[in-house]
Amino acid sequence: MDQLADQASRGVRTGAGEPASRDYRGCDRVAMTLADLDADEGRRVECWDGATRTAMVLREPSVQHDSSTSRLVQLIRSIAHARGAAISSAGSADLVARNAAGVRDLILQADATIYVHPGRDWPAGAYIEVDRDPLPDVVLEVDHTTDVRQGRRGRRGKLDDYAAWRLPEVWVEVPDSSWRPGRRPGLTIFLWEGERYVEAPSSGAFPGWTAAEIHRALNEREESAETVSVLRRVGRAMGAAEGTGPDDDPFLREERREAAAEVVRATVTEAFDSRGVPVSSALRRWLAEFDDASDPAGVIRLAFTCRDADEFLRRVEDGGEADA
Repeated sequence: MDQLADQASRGVRTGAGEPASRDYRGCDRVAMTLADLDADEGRRVECWDGATRTAMVLREPSVQHDSSTSRLVQLIRSIAHARGAAISSAGSADLVARNAAGVRDLILQADATIYVHPGRDWPAGAYIEVDRDPLPDVVLEVDHTTDVRQGRRGRRGKLDDYAAWRLPEVWVEVPDSSWRPGRRPGLTIFLWEGERYVEAPSSGAFPGWTAAEIHRALNEREESAETVSVLRRVGRAMGAAEGTGPDDDPFLREERREAAAEVVRATVTEAFDSRGVPVSSALRRWLAEFDDASDPAGVIRLAFTCRDADEFLRRVEDGGEADA
């Protein structure tokens, strides 16, 4: 972390310099113009430096990058449902710094970029312009064959470049499938505090979501009951702090409305069947079309007290209540 703090204290913005100043572990240095970069669709470019016209190209692309990032999108969607407010991913976005002429000068590509308040904070164009756009609340880096925390031979690594831009929170995930001697799977949370990154046990953007919980969730093929409980806890805590909850989420609101309507349909049918009262074809059509569960208790009371289906339909359409 001393190297990161030193860069920040010196106000490093682009990280551009001599070719030997940047050397990402797990990447190859490739000579590349900006035109070459824009035309290149076959390689994973972790960083492009306009000062040296070189790129850090991932040496061993793997499915772990995509699987971890897609899992993160699923996880934050569940948190957003419980929170009652959207959380969005800008995907594997390019973070761009420009030179004095307005030309792209340094480009870093993150594995995932998360915005906790996308309705308020969102990049305006095709890239995340680090000197103009809101920065992501969280950047995820998946270290399957790489190590973003330090460069080779003591040179600048990717986390150093993120530090120069003061990104608020970086998650570094080493998947379980990446285990090998000297490399331990797990997730490390780096929070920007003061003038440097510090390792933290839990997220700042997602309060209470610990590094261990995030790592476990990212490596599950299907969400476990424990992970579901954690996602609900984190989402509800975020919502409580903002005055929102599951009923404010459009998807969950519709799901709850449909579930309540289904309970009314089943209970009304059972009320008539249990009393030996025939369920008419008109009532069956009404039940099939029923979707207003604003007063389920009142509708159910009518089903238990009306003499027949015709009386039930007449009174429910009039908004009548069962006799006390």
